Amino acid sequence: MADPWEKYAIKPSGPWDRYSETPPAKITLESSDTSGFGGGYVAPALSTIGETAKDVGIGAVKGVGSTIAGTSKLLRHLPGMKAVIPEQGVDAFHAMTRPEGLAQQVGYTGEQAGEFLLPGGLETKAGKLAEAIPKIGKYAGPATRIGARALTAGGQTAMQTGEPKAAETGALIGAGTGILGEAAQAVAPSVAESALGVSKKLRGYGKTPGVAALDEIRGISPSTIEENAINKSLALTNEIEDIARRHPGTVTLKPALNRLDSKISQAARQNDATTVKQLSGVRDSLITDINTGLPIPSDVPATRALDLKRGVRNQFVKNWNPEISGTTRDAAAGAGHDIDAALDAVLGPEFTKRNQVVSSLIPIAERAESVGRGAPLSQRVAGRLAAHTGAATMGALGAAEGYHRGGLKGGLVGGLAGLVVPEIVTSPQAQMFAARAMRSPTVSRGLTGLTEQVIRDTR
Repeated sequence: MADPWEKYAIKPSGPWDRYSETPPAKITLESSDTSGFGGGYVAPALSTIGETAKDVGIGAVKGVGSTIAGTSKLLRHLPGMKAVIPEQGVDAFHAMTRPEGLAQQVGYTGEQAGEFLLPGGLETKAGKLAEAIPKIGKYAGPATRIGARALTAGGQTAMQTGEPKAAETGALIGAGTGILGEAAQAVAPSVAESALGVSKKLRGYGKTPGVAALDEIRGISPSTIEENAINKSLALTNEIEDIARRHPGTVTLKPALNRLDSKISQAARQNDATTVKQLSGVRDSLITDINTGLPIPSDVPATRALDLKRGVRNQFVKNWNPEISGTTRDAAAGAGHDIDAALDAVLGPEFTKRNQVVSSLIPIAERAESVGRGAPLSQRVAGRLAAHTGAATMGALGAAEGYHRGGLKGGLVGGLAGLVVPEIVTSPQAQMFAARAMRSPTVSRGLTGLTEQVIRDTR
């Protein structure tokens, strides 16, 4: 029977003779794909990927086996265990677990490093337990987590190597990376706030926007952060209102009124009629019902206190009326905080926790919305080119280095990279990604395992 692919074959011709003694065999499509996309080239590529993935998996399995061999070797140090676990058997099994080739080495190293992630729950629980013990200091939690990291890393290293003395090195690595991890977690909220442009003023009155952005919601793009912050705030607000509705007592407005009275007296002494009028308007919103004209008592139900606080915020803090002075905004924000504190004192820790998160997410949502309206990457790169402040210096340096290494094409690539990379690195998305990585204990524990593997390999 004739070959159905004969007509697709590439026929060798005379010019091949100058390169080899024998013309090449005919080249045919080796796939049943007749759509014209060249299945004969896709199949070998897929096969290579499959073989690589298979080797990575084999390397991971060998990593598990290596730990079993190391643990068996470690157990032989216990009294009476040498007779139970023969050394020759352990050595032979351990030899079978050595990775062969780069792909197996990748799988092996990844598995061995990944084993350091397993005790993560122990570290977290130990840290929370220490933080819950009163009067032992705010550093008790981090110190306990670092100690737990050192112990678990030392034990894991001993199990993987089968050498008790190796636990010392593992413990030192665990403690060192644990310290770095705690420092990174502490700095991460500031990085998140920087990504969204959260000012010092927005962190006032105990708000922690960076912590809320990292611990309460997900996302790295401004639009996603804004959406998630709003949704989370709405969900918590419903819970807050439910707690307030169930409270049978009242909440005092006196601290807020005292603050406003003090500010009004100060403005009156300075003969500042405009500020006196504006501050009096803030005070009126807390003492007079606009619907009935009747006075509002200084002690009100919790739901009423919530509504009054929100009214003050909407009228005098969130409302960017240029006629409202900074003094008035600050006084109104302070009065709102006083009502918050009164609510916290009356409604208990469950309300306080939720109220704190909502107060911190509000500036996150506002700033994310503002940042999201910023110029896209292409426009920022164009602005870097048009600027006369040296902003395009990285582009020039990249072009010069690229031209030196790869001629005209290299210069174009290097110049483009020099312009684009700085914008990507300093973008809100990149900064939020970095902040989340720094905040993650999983990343820190992974660093412990990877560092231990690298140091072990260098030896």
